[in-house]
Amino acid sequence: MTFSVCLILTVVWFVFMTYLSHQTGESTGRASRQLAESLWFLSDDAEALNMALRRFAHILVFAVLTVLLSRTVTLGNLPRWVLLLPVMLSYVDEATKPWIQGRHFSWFDVGLNLVGTAVGGLIFALLSRMF
Repeated sequence: MTFSVCLILTVVWFVFMTYLSHQTGESTGRASRQLAESLWFLSDDAEALNMALRRFAHILVFAVLTVLLSRTVTLGNLPRWVLLLPVMLSYVDEATKPWIQGRHFSWFDVGLNLVGTAVGGLIFALLSRMF
């Protein structure tokens, strides 16, 4: 994959995750509840599934961002400090939540974002060794 394609994918993913992160609490709650209800076969408790999906979303979006950014940094021979961006964004993403109707800051969610960053780093490291 060329540097330009990776850079574009990274920027598009960042814009997408920022868009999702800045939806109102009512909007994100409705979307995750609908998804949980459509996955009824996974659990009898739709609310527990809803919470699990919301937590998993933090991990997923930061893991994907970290994988894409890591590949971009590698291909572009960019400075390694750029890889700290997802770590910083883990906090910044939550710090902006109080400005959005129905959202709040959560240290737990910062932790989930950091877990996603670590998972993405591990995935990238494993894929780099394989290919």
